[in-house]
Amino acid sequence: MCKTVGWGIREGRGREVPNISYADSPLGEYLYPPLYWTVLLHPPYSLGLTASDFHLSGKMKNGLRSEHFSSHDVVTYPVKQPVTFVCTDFFQHGVKTCSLLAKMHSQ
Repeated sequence: MCKTVGWGIREGRGREVPNISYADSPLGEYLYPPLYWTVLLHPPYSLGLTASDFHLSGKMKNGLRSEHFSSHDVVTYPVKQPVTFVCTDFFQHGVKTCSLLAKMHSQ
């Protein structure tokens, strides 16, 4: 008998096993070996682990690679600025295109 201990993981027979059934697979555990996971008592993401909450694209990473920042505010300013301008231009172009298409379809 197994009991669920959290996040889709079951515990039984003195070991932790994933909540996956191998009965549907013709080769069973040969192709899908069991994964032995432990349940974390804390969430996988914590605000205290990173200096900022941004996921940077490749171009942004390359542009900031040699920079050294003294505070969190100094980091957020250069990251937010290019994104703001790109988004503004992107949305302005989209609104203009949408209004032109609406005029074309209304005639």
